[in-house]
Amino acid sequence: MAFASSQAKAKELQARLLAPLSCPSAVGKISTLHDNYVYSKGYSHPDTLCAGQAFARMMDSAKTGYRLKSNSRLRGMSQKTQAPKWKTDQKNAKSSSNSENVAGNKGNLPSCKRIVDGSHIVGKYTMRDIVVAMQENVADWAKVLVRMLPQYAALPGDLSQPWNDAMSLGKYRGDLTIIQKTRR
Repeated sequence: MAFASSQAKAKELQARLLAPLSCPSAVGKISTLHDNYVYSKGYSHPDTLCAGQAFARMMDSAKTGYRLKSNSRLRGMSQKTQAPKWKTDQKNAKSSSNSENVAGNKGNLPSCKRIVDGSHIVGKYTMRDIVVAMQENVADWAKVLVRMLPQYAALPGDLSQPWNDAMSLGKYRGDLTIIQKTRR
């Protein structure tokens, strides 16, 4: 079966590699709920932990079959919880169109431009030196890590299964171009 366009190929690969979420709106609500709990109650509060665990379960819902029931504790909590006042004030200020409001008036902000002329830079590029040294020694470090941690020398089957499935689908169809594009 031939595909009409690369967009169709990309959609099929995405459907294979990224399991679709069962309910995207619930994921957004639980994520916001978790943020609000972090701001208002802290990281270690039981409600924050519960929302974080529910978020993780929702992200894996297509694989695990997890569904958030309508009478769930999280649904009740999400209706009662609001963001902290400073966060809502900040959001309202950004959405305001008042020209006197600097935070809401995006027209006054200059756009960022990269300075191409490097005459103002004095000294060495430390990060560039670190990257070059790392690239020179990456093969040696890989050998050392395999010796130190042999259990991590190969990917576990459950983690590499979506990639292996996509590879076998590409080989079956005789077209590995979409997979080769993702390796770059």
